[in-house]
Amino acid sequence: MTLSPGTVIAERYEIIDKIGAGGMANVYRAKDRELDRFVTFKVMREEFVNDEEFKARFKVEARSAAALSNQNIVSIFDVGQEGDTYYIVMEYINGVTLKDLIIRRAPFDNDEVLGVATQIAAGLKHAHEHGIIHRDIKPQNILVTSNGIIKVTDFGIARAVSAATVTTTGNTMGSVHYFSPEQARGGHVDFKSDIYCLGIVMYEMITGRLPFEGDTPVAIALKQISDPLPDIREVNPKASESVVRIIRKAAEKLSTNRYQTTDELTNDLKRALTNQSGDFVKRGGSSAHTQVPAREAYDAPPPGFDTIAIDANEIKIIQEEQASANKKKTGDDRFLGIDEKYNANKKAERRVVVAAILTAVAIVSVGLAILTSLLMPRIPQLPQAMDIPPFVGMTVEQAEEWAQTLQIRINVMGSDFSEEFSEGEIMQQSIAGGGDTLYQGDAINVWVSLGDDRHEIPDLVNLDILEADSVIRDSVFRIEEEYVPNEIYAMNIVVGQYPAAGERAHAGEVIRVMISSGPSQTSAVVPNVVGFTEDRAITEIQDARLVPNVISRLESSTVPAGSVISQTVEAGEELGVNATVGLVVSTGMPEEGAQTTPPPQQPTPQQTSIPMLVPPSVPDDVDVVHVRINRTAGGATELDYNENLQMSAFPFSLVRQGEGVVDFFVEIMHPTTGELYHSFTHRIDFGS
Repeated sequence: MTLSPGTVIAERYEIIDKIGAGGMANVYRAKDRELDRFVTFKVMREEFVNDEEFKARFKVEARSAAALSNQNIVSIFDVGQEGDTYYIVMEYINGVTLKDLIIRRAPFDNDEVLGVATQIAAGLKHAHEHGIIHRDIKPQNILVTSNGIIKVTDFGIARAVSAATVTTTGNTMGSVHYFSPEQARGGHVDFKSDIYCLGIVMYEMITGRLPFEGDTPVAIALKQISDPLPDIREVNPKASESVVRIIRKAAEKLSTNRYQTTDELTNDLKRALTNQSGDFVKRGGSSAHTQVPAREAYDAPPPGFDTIAIDANEIKIIQEEQASANKKKTGDDRFLGIDEKYNANKKAERRVVVAAILTAVAIVSVGLAILTSLLMPRIPQLPQAMDIPPFVGMTVEQAEEWAQTLQIRINVMGSDFSEEFSEGEIMQQSIAGGGDTLYQGDAINVWVSLGDDRHEIPDLVNLDILEADSVIRDSVFRIEEEYVPNEIYAMNIVVGQYPAAGERAHAGEVIRVMISSGPSQTSAVVPNVVGFTEDRAITEIQDARLVPNVISRLESSTVPAGSVISQTVEAGEELGVNATVGLVVSTGMPEEGAQTTPPPQQPTPQQTSIPMLVPPSVPDDVDVVHVRINRTAGGATELDYNENLQMSAFPFSLVRQGEGVVDFFVEIMHPTTGELYHSFTHRIDFGS
């Protein structure tokens, strides 16, 4: 079952984060609210909640480990169930697995191998004394604390000795790269099976390789049964004879030839610290050793990769393959398999076991006191983890200089553009190989910034749209236009942009510009376009936010060809925006003798202009002013003009028409605050 951070189980255990996953359970770091401490919280995977076999094995792990109390075994604090959540609460270990260290640092030196193996053996001894066989000793199930203490964990497939001393007929559980020949055959399993697994772990520590590999689990299992252990010195010439002999004896194919107890193994491990000759290692059975060429290279499988279950069919294949191989060697169809030989010689094996135990007791009783006082302090601890240095923000040269003092390495993995980091600065880092604990000799992977590839955005506000288009064409950006009503800016002037000028953006990004479509008026005043050329008349009407429409073309003896004879709506009339104004356009003088249709009579109002000079008292930083003109005639006053104008439009003349005497009162002011800059009255006598 997967739990989210913040989930609280049993009103006590708060999930902090996920730290691992196995075939049977997910593992989390949690906070015990009651005792205010971190714990390891192991939860059965959701797909196994309804599997009675897995639930039984989960309970076995809890029951097996809970009965044990030893500094070299991970302690169990609590076991429980909440709904479908089956959990085990364990001691939280701030460290790494032995597999992590093998991948990082192997081959180990002789003293490190002996020191680690001694602590594992101490944990196994305690389990064996309580009748528990671990059955899955491998580096992934060995934790190393930050101060070098070894902790055996994961008793998920442990068995009580009474149940483990019979031949299994179902699944054989364990890790195929490490488990014993008897586990591979699905046969007799006892305490000496754990010793075999420890021997394989020691082999991997001293060589950095696994002794037996293959394309399938069955192929590896067959090698565990029949192939001799590869020569350690061919892989690591620095391995002492003592270490080599101890590993060979621990990993003997026949359990009667191995160390019979963990006490016997521990005794030799301690002697090896001061005696590298190995002459004290007493080997059972044949001492012949076939050398097998070492492999060229070794890629350690990831944690959890090699934990498998060999079912009954695979066990049968293994037994048949083994019998066939032995038949080829002997030529005897009546060859007895190893399991049959065990049954035939069970009494002899018991005598050997008893003799081995008596021998071990004798050795321990003679030398244990001296060895304990002399050698135990010399058991080496693995180096302590160090804090991960913060290289982000440094140059590679600075990081390498610091890394050299810490005895670690820097690997430059790649580079990319960054808005946060300057060119050449480290923008990301991680421990090579994953994990979150760093040791001497490890490497830090880093990624380096190429700098900021963004460009500064130009200022387009106050530019005519044609000018803005020209600026964008000369840059690395694209433009997107949107017309918006605006009371201040004239038509076609850029009134805003996004992103703003001065910001930075990547090449090819779109700059969105807002362009003034003029005041957001709802009505328009019809201009007088009679006598104007057709093109000018159309422009005047469009500028007034109306729609021109040439409804006819007539001959005229008074209006030049191409000029407007008349308009359907009188000048000065107020219409809705986008209303249509019809135009009659002259085609010129009629041909001689042709009938002509006189144009409709139109009043010819007098026209004059109001001079609009640059208004005084306008501050230099004001670009736009508001002009309002009230017309007074015959005692009535009406609004004649109400527009925002660019200061660049001054000076100009404002053309007006009318009859009689008209007073025009002109006000020039700030477009938003209404602050009055200038005002004047202009009287026009249209009858003069």
